[in-house]
Amino acid sequence: EWERRLALFSRTLEEWMSVQRLWLYLEQIFATPDIQRQLIFENKTFIDVNRQWVNLMRSVEDKPNALKAGTAQGVLQTLQFCNLSLERIQKSLEEYLETKRLIFPRFYFLGNDELLEILAKSKNPDAVQTHLDKLFGNIRSLDIVTPPKQPPTVQSMTSAEGETVQMPKNVRARGPLEQWLGSVEQGMNDTVKKHLKHGLSDS
Repeated sequence: EWERRLALFSRTLEEWMSVQRLWLYLEQIFATPDIQRQLIFENKTFIDVNRQWVNLMRSVEDKPNALKAGTAQGVLQTLQFCNLSLERIQKSLEEYLETKRLIFPRFYFLGNDELLEILAKSKNPDAVQTHLDKLFGNIRSLDIVTPPKQPPTVQSMTSAEGETVQMPKNVRARGPLEQWLGSVEQGMNDTVKKHLKHGLSDS
């Protein structure tokens, strides 16, 4: 009987730690409204898992006995269900990030956590500033201004050496992040081409 209970406790503990690890990772992601809106089904699934997880942790807090908590009827099954659901959410999350990277391949230079950080703050164009040096070689910052009653506009780019180059007037920082960053990249190319032409004509 002791061997059976300890074996059950061991299996439960493994599932418990796995759920806790995934829950800690995903909880901060699904706490952001933008991610909740973009991954509606996954958010609903996470809410259901979160409810079961919180209820389980409260029951343990009320009766802090490891062996009893780990061998109580239904606990292992609940944790296995939570693990399966969280793994599916994580897989969907990775597929979601992959679609963003296919649209804007420079996102491959960012890790999942970094990409999620800026996607979660997609309504704030300045959120991308801290990762610009990874997305674009030697770009330290973008000068993003918001004129009255108009969308944010990228006016210039600044290199790591502090050199500033003006961007085309029509580079808007609005819509999905991957789309307006694509416009920024095109604006950079157009600007460099223009300056090269001027340089050749002046030489």
